Amino acid sequence: HRRLGIGRTLIEALAEVARERGCRGMWVGVEPGNRAALAAYRSAGAVGEGRFAMLGWEFG
Repeated sequence: HRRLGIGRTLIEALAEVARERGCRGMWVGVEPGNRAALAAYRSAGAVGEGRFAMLGWEFG
């Protein structure tokens, strides 16, 4: 179901809800190699904000 605009439509709907609730912006973390996700976010108006550090813990 890729490249049908479904992801973009969902992201745009989420952004509208965020605006209605007074949010000043939104962000998403995505793996650099996830081309499909990057394309969907960009098509919905997201722009790169540079590099950031992500730290995590694995249990198990």
